[in-house]
Amino acid sequence: MVDVQKELMTMSHHIARFNPYSMDDETVLAVATGRKQSLSVALDTLADNLQGNEQQHLLVVGPRGRGKSFFLKYLRIMFERDERFRHCHFISLPEEQSNVRFASDLVRMILSQINGEGFRSVTPLWREPEELWQKSVAELEAYCRQQAAAHEGQFLLVVVVENFQDLLDRLDETGEHRIRHLMEHLPQFTLIGATPYARVDSDYNRPIFHIFKEIQIQPWPEESYLKYFRRRQQLETDLTGQTWTEAELRFKEAKLRAISQYTGGSPRMAVVLSNLLLNENVVSTARTLYGLVDELTPYYQDLVKDIPTNSLALFDALIRLGENLSQSELAARLGASQNDISKAFRWLHDNGYVVGAKRLNSKEFRYAVSDRVFVLYYLRREVYHDTRYTPVWLLADFLTVFYSEEELHRHALYHLVVEPSADAEDLVRVWMRKKGMGEEVYTHDRNVEE
Repeated sequence: MVDVQKELMTMSHHIARFNPYSMDDETVLAVATGRKQSLSVALDTLADNLQGNEQQHLLVVGPRGRGKSFFLKYLRIMFERDERFRHCHFISLPEEQSNVRFASDLVRMILSQINGEGFRSVTPLWREPEELWQKSVAELEAYCRQQAAAHEGQFLLVVVVENFQDLLDRLDETGEHRIRHLMEHLPQFTLIGATPYARVDSDYNRPIFHIFKEIQIQPWPEESYLKYFRRRQQLETDLTGQTWTEAELRFKEAKLRAISQYTGGSPRMAVVLSNLLLNENVVSTARTLYGLVDELTPYYQDLVKDIPTNSLALFDALIRLGENLSQSELAARLGASQNDISKAFRWLHDNGYVVGAKRLNSKEFRYAVSDRVFVLYYLRREVYHDTRYTPVWLLADFLTVFYSEEELHRHALYHLVVEPSADAEDLVRVWMRKKGMGEEVYTHDRNVEE
């Protein structure tokens, strides 16, 4: 017999990888981690807008997977629970707005929510009649004035537009001027855009120039991963009744530190990789993560497509050359100067694709790709295409960080004896790397045995 109550609890505790809007409010609040400062800045800015102290629109900036959608969902929940905004209206438009081609479409989307019609009624326009723009803006302005009058000026309409850069790309110059006009001349209106790209409004030749206050969504430090894991563990306990001892938690948190180093501070990858903490089998873990790369292919394909041509050449070269290179070393390997590559490399750094660490006794920084799972994807698809290798071999870097020397040794012996395979042999090599022994030692010993 189906346990309906347990099934409902499972649904209510759903943790979304790609669409936080499908999560219920209580689950969002239960796992929200590391965003208090950004939340405070956003709410205080909206409160100032409400009081008429300023009219400041917000742009939430962070690479894909950094948690922008989750943050905006979290912001909406806290906004609607804040007594300061009890008469205000917060609207979240769909993450993708394929039906929005003109400024009028955007206003129609907002009005559809105000009027309770839903988004289904907003079909795309083939062309934008001038009178439609005037009519839709007039209706929006009338609504804002009416609400402000009804609540003694204490009204603010907040509209979230994710993938804001895509909207800008679809609009012509007239459309951008109209969006700016709306943002500057409707005092009860605040637009919150979200984008993976830094400096979206930095082009002084475009109408949208410098109209936003940016909120940068920072990568998670190690402490945020630990807090998130504890919160997920509590949800699991609430759902299944399973509990862990303090010793077990400390052991799993040690592994979590490896995940925090491996994912470049990406909350999305923390969600994806947390299930590895429950797996004690090294080869099984490697195969799980290997399969996960396939599952995430569409996500990483989009990340690659987002990279400008020159920046992609640097990204590709960095991975093929083994990473941990300075800009000058990377430039030299490409037959260029550091000045030649500086602008394209800065794009990778500003948009979170690469991260730098200062070398000891040097002013230079060495750079690597921040999301290590991204590197696995790229190696599989681009570098080792049609090459035979084991999941353990491809994931050697991760396994040496994720598992202790004792664990690797124990599992290597087990798999060699009980489940001999190419994975088992490569697991021995991983253990030897962890121990600081060269692979040639293992190869020699194996040949002797043969």
